[in-house]
Amino acid sequence: MFTIKEYVIKPLLTGWFHMNWGLIMSPIAQGYFADLPVYMFLIEGDDGEQIIVDASYQHDHVPKFIFGPKPRTPDLEVPEVLRRNGVNPSSIDTVLVTHLHHDHTGYLHLFENAHFYVQEEELINAYFPMGYQVVGYYQDDWVNLVPRFKLVNGDFKVREGIELVFAPGHTPGHQAVSVNTSKGRAIIFGDAVYLYGQCH
Repeated sequence: MFTIKEYVIKPLLTGWFHMNWGLIMSPIAQGYFADLPVYMFLIEGDDGEQIIVDASYQHDHVPKFIFGPKPRTPDLEVPEVLRRNGVNPSSIDTVLVTHLHHDHTGYLHLFENAHFYVQEEELINAYFPMGYQVVGYYQDDWVNLVPRFKLVNGDFKVREGIELVFAPGHTPGHQAVSVNTSKGRAIIFGDAVYLYGQCH
């Protein structure tokens, strides 16, 4: 009997933005400030396979007048977070990028032997962002890595048990990650969903 491989998902906290939620939720939240956690995700197979989802932010690459990243404590520095979770960046060969905003691409360069799975629509729009999207991209984080991008169009099966789900909205080429786990399918939404209540 054929069984689909199961994975474990580990959220990796890498910092906080002190945000005006009116900028990311809706105008009715204007003026409500709260801390927004910034995560990377580690997907692990029982055979030792490791896949990374997103790559956090570099403090100096974020427009602070909007996003207000809080100073990182040493335990939240991305290389330390990876080390503490048993990840050697040079051993990672697959990084799934939900979208190319600066808080998801800051440390892509650490994964020197990886291919990066990105929607083609996202790359096109990230080169030439328009309107409010302009403040979301920091091209220097990823532009030199484009030769290692694996461009996909729409839903895409990465391997047995892991699929990319085209989920535009937050950005034109945003994608979510569907992962088979022991409890069923889990979805890493990226920035398609901010609150638990939005999942229902």
